[in-house]
Amino acid sequence: MRDTRIDFLRFVGLIMIIFAHVNPPALLFQLRNFDVPLMVLISGVSFRLSVKNEPYIKYLWSRIQRLVFPVWIFLTLYFVLQFIISGPFESEYLTTIVRTYLLIDGIGYVWIIRVFVLVAIIAPLIYSIHKRISSNFIFGLVLLFLYSIYEFVVYSMRASELGVLGVILKSFIFYTISYGLVFALGIRLPDFNKRDVVICLFIITLVFFTLFVINWNHNSGWLPTQEFKYPPTSYYLSFALMMAFVLYLASERIMALCQQVRLESLILFIGSNSIWIYLWHILYLQVFKSLDGFVNVDIVTGKQIK
Repeated sequence: MRDTRIDFLRFVGLIMIIFAHVNPPALLFQLRNFDVPLMVLISGVSFRLSVKNEPYIKYLWSRIQRLVFPVWIFLTLYFVLQFIISGPFESEYLTTIVRTYLLIDGIGYVWIIRVFVLVAIIAPLIYSIHKRISSNFIFGLVLLFLYSIYEFVVYSMRASELGVLGVILKSFIFYTISYGLVFALGIRLPDFNKRDVVICLFIITLVFFTLFVINWNHNSGWLPTQEFKYPPTSYYLSFALMMAFVLYLASERIMALCQQVRLESLILFIGSNSIWIYLWHILYLQVFKSLDGFVNVDIVTGKQIK
């Protein structure tokens, strides 16, 4: 039986990602700044509920077909349309095109797909570790230990200039580890009872508000979690996971309400087609970004683009 909560949470994550690109006020931009971790967490839950005993190569090929091929198809249509409208590309723009296809940056927006691909590569390894550790408590300690090492390395290297190695670490390795751990938490989530989820929420909330107070005192005011998103560290992730767990706890009741007001079909459709909806919203934003008065938010930097 399909777990409609997953579609609901995917729906929320997608809407929050799109909402970030239409220049919401600062407070609303902060409140929705849990989207990508929520999507990764739910991907872990979904993977756990649908995992198959199949060879790794076959599994990876299916992930590439589902994640990468739709993006390449969309980008091809996007660049062809751009060529038809604007004419031949300048030589410098060809680098942008290549970097976009490689999911590095380019036109922007594609870094999220890179996160999902990186997590998909290590998902079977995470799942095998999950199966070997029966205790939720021990599993949680392992995740916390690995995350502590990750955070220490990230902060130790913040001021370092490592050239190509630095790019690989900051664009690939750090994202794989951080979001891989979020994915691992999602894989374990179906084993949690309500009390376990509430305890996790309490701990994560305590971590967030502790970091909030520390950052407030250090900066003499509120510091957005967006500042700690690339790569993600504890201030950003604790807020994101706090919001994700609140939604997870409330998802069943919210879906029951949506069913009563006949919104369930819409939510299930969007939740089931999230990647295509996300891709086509890029074209929509690019068109409107060219209009006077429209202000967009760069998904990479979080800054406004006029």
